[in-house]
Amino acid sequence: LRLVRNRNYSLLWIGQLVSLLGERIHQVALGFLVLRATQSPVDVGLTFAATAVPNILLGPLAGALVDRWDRRLTMIACDVVRAGLVLAVPFAIQINIAFVYLAAFLIATVTLLFRPAKTAIIPDIVGERDLVPANSASSFADGVADLVGLPLAGVIVASLGSLELAFAMNTGTYLVSAIAIIGMSTPRTASAESPFSPGAIWSEMVEGWNFLRHQAELFSNTAFSTVAQLAVGAEIVVTFSYAEDVIQRGPTSAEETYAFILAAIAAGSIVGGIGFGAIGERIPKGIAVIAGFIGMGLALAAAGLTDRLWVAMLLFFVVGLSNMLFIIPTITLFQQRTPGRLLGRVVSSRQALVFGAIAASMAISGILADVMGPSAVLVLFGAICAGAGAVALLVPPMRNAR
Repeated sequence: LRLVRNRNYSLLWIGQLVSLLGERIHQVALGFLVLRATQSPVDVGLTFAATAVPNILLGPLAGALVDRWDRRLTMIACDVVRAGLVLAVPFAIQINIAFVYLAAFLIATVTLLFRPAKTAIIPDIVGERDLVPANSASSFADGVADLVGLPLAGVIVASLGSLELAFAMNTGTYLVSAIAIIGMSTPRTASAESPFSPGAIWSEMVEGWNFLRHQAELFSNTAFSTVAQLAVGAEIVVTFSYAEDVIQRGPTSAEETYAFILAAIAAGSIVGGIGFGAIGERIPKGIAVIAGFIGMGLALAAAGLTDRLWVAMLLFFVVGLSNMLFIIPTITLFQQRTPGRLLGRVVSSRQALVFGAIAASMAISGILADVMGPSAVLVLFGAICAGAGAVALLVPPMRNAR
């Protein structure tokens, strides 16, 4: 209720919910746009890998810039730029698939600035006692976007046959988000006092990395997340061909089947987000993160062993629920342990590693899906995720994080 009465947070949350709905529509449309145009899971994998590459190349730099710039203005600018880039995607593929890779790369690059700005601005607009509920509410918005946006995208792509409409809708949602953020009233958050120069930016990037490296709880979380979330990249890429070639779907189209599976993940995310928001402060963060890794990995591996839609949806529900068990406590842990002036750089340094692993996983899983099939890929990467959680139990800074 305090969050509802918080005008700034409410505007941020509503704007994000709308833009997240658009992103889910974009995700389905992009995957099937590439799959239908090229008939190649490898090209789908490369397209989504392009969305993660900026985190490897530019992540720490983006964090340093975000810590220098006003976070609210940064988010507004990012929304406007993303709106234009998304609108160009269906035209880009008519020229060459390489332009789709480029568009995906550029959209992800701009998002790379938006994401740490959003994470860093939340402690500025809510009190510390509301951090867990605020992060849970943000994760809840992700779940709602999946639950509504993915089936809607399935209908748009499968029934209307209008991929252009799907991309145009995403453009509109980014503009709604920008308008909502314009309505927020926040203090200026840029804090860098040194002049803008390559040397100063490099020093700030190094400062953020060194802080992360010397915080045992944060660094161990980052290291195990880097391994465990290899499964996320495989899930994103392989689920397209899994829905088309593995699941017995009867009269249901592949697009609708894909949307149903991701909607099941969304439902699990909503349940997990609400549940953890209610009791999360009573659960040690390290144990919650480890349980999330193990639960997600086992459920993903089990999904690779079934071809029945209802069983797959149940297992992917567990994937979504488990996802919240490690996302919410991880975000909160970083917000609580990191000084505000460093938060953008530290979060971006973490994301450079984690999303680098996801990018590699996307590229590799697309190739493996061609060789061994999507089911085997889900089993393999699910086992890696669960194994990372099991090993993390043996590491005190990971296990004992509170």
